[in-house]
Amino acid sequence: NVPPLELQRANAANRLATLLGRYPSEFDAGGFTLDALTLPTEIPVALPSELVRRRPDIALAETQLAIASANVGIASANQFPSLVLTARLGTQADRPSGLFEQDIWSIGANLTAPLLDGGRLSALRKASLASYDLAQANYRVAVLEAFRDVADTLAAIEIDSRGLAAQHSSYRLAIENAGLVEKRFKAGAANVFEVRQARLEAGLAQISFVQALAKRYANTAALFQALGGEGWLTPVAAETAAAAP
Repeated sequence: NVPPLELQRANAANRLATLLGRYPSEFDAGGFTLDALTLPTEIPVALPSELVRRRPDIALAETQLAIASANVGIASANQFPSLVLTARLGTQADRPSGLFEQDIWSIGANLTAPLLDGGRLSALRKASLASYDLAQANYRVAVLEAFRDVADTLAAIEIDSRGLAAQHSSYRLAIENAGLVEKRFKAGAANVFEVRQARLEAGLAQISFVQALAKRYANTAALFQALGGEGWLTPVAAETAAAAP
């Protein structure tokens, strides 16, 4: 069973190197042990909703909603006539007859173009409104999914904590049982098979405990991801320090 586990470990190290912006050959994951990791001592029961806005998907949905809102305003403004007074018209203001030359026709075109093309501009505005409704719906979905992710990870951490405690108790009892069997073997009250069986059970219990511990770490990392970072640890640490004598 060791070679497949070594391959998984190498793949995980390469992914860590990528996340750190390094080449795999530049990243050394040697010396890594589970004992070197630490879990948060406290996880708040109710997390501030503002922290969920750290998530990139919510920030993207907010930006898309703002862009859609601006497009609605632009489409609405395009439906109104726009009048631009050119410098040429200004220079001819002292000659009344000049007001009825070709400049007046360009002014008229600017005034009537939105009216004659009203159907297309109205359709563009309706399309902008539809895009806004879609962006608003996407934003709502992004927020709801964010809160679902947080709720799922909190539930997973709570359940994993109970499972981890049970696995640790089972592992501790298996170690104690293996020690008792070895003592019985030395006293001549047990055979070699019983000793090997007790050691095997202790090893299997240790594997189950390590798997439960790894799952606990994975779900804690999932909570960091669901919250868009680990900023929520700062206020918890501050409150813990303030409560200390």
